[in-house]
Amino acid sequence: MEPGSTESIKRVGIGLSMILAPLLLGVGFASHPPLGFASHPPQSTSGAEELRVIVATSARWDLAHVLILVSLVLFIPAVVGVMRFLQRRGAWFGLIGGIFVAIGVVFFAAWVGGEGFASSTLASLPANQQAALAPAMHAIIDAKGALAIVDTTSVLLIAGLLVLAIGLFAARTVGQWMSVAMAVGVLLLIVGASLGVQISLVGGVCTASGWYGGHGCASAQRPGLRWLGGG
Repeated sequence: MEPGSTESIKRVGIGLSMILAPLLLGVGFASHPPLGFASHPPQSTSGAEELRVIVATSARWDLAHVLILVSLVLFIPAVVGVMRFLQRRGAWFGLIGGIFVAIGVVFFAAWVGGEGFASSTLASLPANQQAALAPAMHAIIDAKGALAIVDTTSVLLIAGLLVLAIGLFAARTVGQWMSVAMAVGVLLLIVGASLGVQISLVGGVCTASGWYGGHGCASAQRPGLRWLGGG
């Protein structure tokens, strides 16, 4: 494969990641069953009730967490693409924001594994065994033990995205509306995750539109096609 072809594939991959990462995160939050976890409004008071609700919404529960996990993987190349806007001006914003996002992605993925997939595993057991597992389910809900550290550190993903948005606004390497759209989108993702409402999907769209616009401005000629390549 020619070096130019490899570079083109890499740029296209980064461009698609910049769109899909925030969109899939927004869809994942929006489709997540509104249970009593830290990022969702409390609707039950016991681990047994949580298990019952997960069983009742198992397909939706698993899909939401798979989408969130895939989005976290895509955030890595997506943020590399955003950091390219800050190579000449605002490099410190790019470096700090990128480090925060990288750490946040790792811990957020670990949180998804515990809060999402481990809970799904418990809920898949026979009903007569779930009663004995209710305390374990409640410990996951309350983020006991090391899970509390994972939960807290995962916030660095959001902090890093906001640092990048501030850097783009200050450096003016892309249109200011794009950096504002990114910041507003990230904040809406937080609100959507906290309230368990579909506004998180709007946040994903706003963030993706800001990154899309920045990618388009960074591309030379043929903006209708080369926004995927990032210039």
